Amino acid sequence: MTEIRRVYKSGEKLKIVLEGLSGTIQVSDLCRKYGIGTARFYAWKEKLHKSAGNIFDDRG
Repeated sequence: MTEIRRVYKSGEKLKIVLEGLSGTIQVSDLCRKYGIGTARFYAWKEKLHKSAGNIFDDRG
């Protein structure tokens, strides 16, 4: 029997990554809580870090 993969919205991904960055829970426990693999968590974290600088690109 195949397992249905859950699709996470961008806001959900951000919430999960920020929870992982908070240091209040181990990444392995966080991933278990949300049903994702650690590789997926670290990929989302890397994507967040790479795109975070774009927030400050404006001249404001």
